[in-house]
Amino acid sequence: MFPDKIFFVGYMGSGKTSLGKKIAKKYNFNFYDSDAIIEQQYGKKISEIFRDEGERKFRDLESACFPELLQLQSGIISTGGGFPCADSRMEIMNQHGLTVYLKCTPKFLLSRLLQSSSERPLISGLNAEMLLQKIILDLTIREPYYSQANCIIEADARQPEEIFEAMTKCYLS
Repeated sequence: MFPDKIFFVGYMGSGKTSLGKKIAKKYNFNFYDSDAIIEQQYGKKISEIFRDEGERKFRDLESACFPELLQLQSGIISTGGGFPCADSRMEIMNQHGLTVYLKCTPKFLLSRLLQSSSERPLISGLNAEMLLQKIILDLTIREPYYSQANCIIEADARQPEEIFEAMTKCYLS
């Protein structure tokens, strides 16, 4: 019914990993996470890479793992929030599968990210006002990339079944 690969893109906290895992389990897909692949290959947690070597190193590791993502077996692939924003990746992902943008409002993202900010190196230490401003700025920059997705799904507080139904309608139309 779907192409072999389904790429979930969107801002951090949009549900790419949590919804992706739930949908994969419920509908019998494989699940892959680009950050988990980087951690496994590099032998460090993402937060440690940012802390020890900086964002540039992390972005280089994302670039290095991209060809591997394209060669994975069929399944849902959760990408990092900035992953689609470099090296024509959205265009390439569109050629290799279905891309799904889990689009969320800044306020929804803020509520999700405030709960996990200490685990996320790009936002640790930000108060709510600063974090909201960062989300708005980042979305302004990233939206042109995200909006190239085959399917754009309003994902605020949506359940996995609703996301899957929206993906199906989008893909079949």
